Amino acid sequence: MIQVDISSFTYPGKSGTALQNVRLGIDPGECVLITGPTGCGKSTLLKCINGIIPHTSEGTLTGDVVVNGVNTKNASLPVLAKMVGLVQQNPDDQIFSLTVEDEVGFGPENLCLPIGEIEQRIDTALGQVGMRAYRKQSVNALSGGQKQRVVIASILAMQPDVLLLDEPASQLDPKGARDILSVIASIHSETRRTIVLVEHRIHEVAHLVNRVIVMDKGCIVLDADRDQVFKNHIDLFYRLGLRLPETIELFYQLELEGLPLTAEEALFALREEQIPGHPENGSPFGGSDPKTTEQKTTCPDSAVRMENIWFAYEDRNWILKGIDLGIRRGEIVALLGNNGSGKSTLLLHLCGILEPGQGDVSVFGRSIRGMRPESLVGEVSVVFQDPSLMLCCDTVWKEIAFGPHNMNMQRPDLEKSVQNALKVMTLEDERSRPPQSLSGGQRLRAAVASVLSMRPRMLLLDEPTSGQDRRNIIRFMEHLKFLSTENITTVFITHDMETALSFADRIIILDDGKIIADGDPREIFLDFDILNRTALQAPQSITLSTRLGLSPCLCVNDLARQLKPAVAHA
Repeated sequence: MIQVDISSFTYPGKSGTALQNVRLGIDPGECVLITGPTGCGKSTLLKCINGIIPHTSEGTLTGDVVVNGVNTKNASLPVLAKMVGLVQQNPDDQIFSLTVEDEVGFGPENLCLPIGEIEQRIDTALGQVGMRAYRKQSVNALSGGQKQRVVIASILAMQPDVLLLDEPASQLDPKGARDILSVIASIHSETRRTIVLVEHRIHEVAHLVNRVIVMDKGCIVLDADRDQVFKNHIDLFYRLGLRLPETIELFYQLELEGLPLTAEEALFALREEQIPGHPENGSPFGGSDPKTTEQKTTCPDSAVRMENIWFAYEDRNWILKGIDLGIRRGEIVALLGNNGSGKSTLLLHLCGILEPGQGDVSVFGRSIRGMRPESLVGEVSVVFQDPSLMLCCDTVWKEIAFGPHNMNMQRPDLEKSVQNALKVMTLEDERSRPPQSLSGGQRLRAAVASVLSMRPRMLLLDEPTSGQDRRNIIRFMEHLKFLSTENITTVFITHDMETALSFADRIIILDDGKIIADGDPREIFLDFDILNRTALQAPQSITLSTRLGLSPCLCVNDLARQLKPAVAHA
């Protein structure tokens, strides 16, 4: 089906190779996970398989990729599109039609198929992703998860033998991510298509795949059956800073047999081992009723005050509905909620990009209503969800220096600030590269570095850990913790529940434009009514500890410590 024999691939302007000595074969019907640290070459490998490299992407490729007996070097992209379909991270990068049916039908139309067959392919593809009811809908009216389903349907309508997916759920809320992964599982079970999935969030996709390929620095360092990988190579994942399912980590630390991928599987296995939990200042799952912490909207050390904020875009539907919120200086606040709940809209009010229809926003003691956003430069910096909107310079170094330069920062301070941002975001080796040539995860880190270098008093970050491996997430979030000791405030949006639980001082959950929960992370994740209402999922460590009758554990290490005496006794 797929044979890859690549000696090297090098991007222009980059001294090192993006891929080197990559050799692998993928059989028909396999579902394969490719994972590894950010920037290790995963997305580049996918582009080689579907022919974007070498046909449209600049660089030097030495070697061959063969799909269904066809060398991708010798076939045109239209020919390859019939065999290999690629779903990218951001659905907006692939959608350009006005309606769902136009988008899904675009590919078959370009194959010059009969109208009847085009109609049949549209109907079948939309049915496979659960979107038949949206056939006549405008794509602009769809949620992020629905758009990603449309992209998958548009690929399926081409009836390729191979489906490549590059972190397809990275920009979706937990429910949207679960829905997309369920669609992928159904496609594989029903059609037996070959699926190659690139993903950092191994814990979310491990149950889908039968084989795992791990890459590092452009090379394949492990290629084996999924169960063998998790049984015999856990140390490699730790060494590369990759995130495993917490259940796998737990059993590894407890030295127990078994490879549970879900909390339910872990609970069953623990009970089979006769390892019950022992109540310890906690109650069984479902028995707690924590109250959200009431936050005052005014306080002497206030960084932000929002009073009765209402906001609507041009369609006049209210996006924010009566928001009252206070944030203290030095706090790290995580905003959670489903796509469309108002998180990004709220964030953009804190830097003056959006102005409320009603109410007032104050930042560091002064109202910003009517102020131009640039007047807050140096005090408030924002990183958008799509980092490409922020990157405009021809090298990473110039990008990170752009803000300090325009703030007239003295040269010695500028160089020190840029160097520190490069180090924090692990971009020192990429300083001379064009930002747009970086991987998606690296571009995001470059955007974050470009605001860290300005040393603002408040950071506003929209999905700052998207597409990042575990090591980079921990390094960055620990830096935010350090900044908080210097009274730097951080407000970040995330769909990563583990990061929110581990690093936020406070969690705010939005639903339908309203704050429905606001408080301590541990208490928020024990409020099961709120979690059910918003379809958010607590991390496995919280779920397991409470269902075992233990005190709630914020991480798998805490849970392992609590369970070790019971394991030793058993």
